[in-house]
Amino acid sequence: MIQEKFDLDIKNVGADRGYDTTPIHHGLKTLKITGYISPIQYDNAFNTTSHRDFAYNNETDTYICPNQKLLTFTHLALQKNGNYFKTYSAKTKDCKVCPLRETCFGKTATRRTISRPIAHELLEENIQRTKTNEYKTIQKLRRVWCEGSFGTMKMKHSLYKTYKRGIQKIHEQCLFSALALNLKRIVKVIN
Repeated sequence: MIQEKFDLDIKNVGADRGYDTTPIHHGLKTLKITGYISPIQYDNAFNTTSHRDFAYNNETDTYICPNQKLLTFTHLALQKNGNYFKTYSAKTKDCKVCPLRETCFGKTATRRTISRPIAHELLEENIQRTKTNEYKTIQKLRRVWCEGSFGTMKMKHSLYKTYKRGIQKIHEQCLFSALALNLKRIVKVIN
């Protein structure tokens, strides 16, 4: 682990939206690290009602739709990316006569379902953190130090594509690229 290897006391981390998954958030919480991760923006299929329009009841583990009908937990589903989701479904008889049916889930389905990742509350906490000044500061630093350095190494120091084969040789190429970038920074500081 990086914290132990380099004797670091990491309290906060910033990352791009590729890391906005429940396993990442769970791992950070286990390590007592606050993650400031850009949230993934999901679009709704066919411009239907967003799952955010449904009220979640934490005590009963159910959703309540805008028409005040209950969606209960039905099963766990494993998606292709390896994440588990809890599926909540309304009763077909409730959805059949609902005046919001077409805007809620379209013409072809028989009832509304909502998929919620395991530990969904961690994703919601991350979304709340995105509204803070700390989030903006950490993301700004991440863009400059991580993305900026990688972009510079990619465009100016031969990391756009690899010229060698094998992990060891590519690792060597990455180290030379980082060395070139750091030498340029040292020269700027000296001058």
